[in-house]
Amino acid sequence: MMAIGAVFALTEMDIFRPVCGFDGIPLMGYTKMAMNTVKQDFFKKSKQAFDELKKLLDGGTGQHIEMPYEVCKINYMDIIQK
Repeated sequence: MMAIGAVFALTEMDIFRPVCGFDGIPLMGYTKMAMNTVKQDFFKKSKQAFDELKKLLDGGTGQHIEMPYEVCKINYMDIIQK
């Protein structure tokens, strides 16, 4: 959402710079500017978080977990054609 706000603010100031978002939400495509984003599988991410929380509540120790991600570009045409 912050990236979307940044795009609109930059456009109002007639400044054209690339903006990178996070989470890969489809709403980013409606800015009509292609935006780079980091996409993750939210279902897997939340399941992993709950599994870790349960382990901690059961007295276990925390661990470093790296979740897979994808850097991609979201375009307006990709969103409206879905």
